[in-house]
Amino acid sequence: MAALFGLLAFILAALLGLAVAFYFQAKGEAQTARQDLARYQGIADLEKYKAELENRLRNARVLLPKFETLAEMEQHKAQLAKTLEEFKQASAERQGSISAQESTLARLTAQTQAVEETLEMQSFGFYRPK
Repeated sequence: MAALFGLLAFILAALLGLAVAFYFQAKGEAQTARQDLARYQGIADLEKYKAELENRLRNARVLLPKFETLAEMEQHKAQLAKTLEEFKQASAERQGSISAQESTLARLTAQTQAVEETLEMQSFGFYRPK
């Protein structure tokens, strides 16, 4: 019976040793595979960048009309410059309006504070109007 248990313990130890050997072998192969994949990461990054550039080019082609001649392109450029100038003028007008509204707001805020201070003084009894 003791011999049987000894034999069984030896077999289990041998199986455990094989399992450990297979584990370390698989771990080494996995590390080698990761290193091999890391070599190709640069290629994947370049393909991603290429796809991004193609997408940007496709979007630019959608936005810009196809020009037949240089004159058409110059005409489109002049039109865009005119539109840009109109937007700048409108922005300046809006900025003037915003500045006027801000000054009005500051004046009204100052008046509100003055009224609140007057009401506060009256509520404490320091000043009583006649």
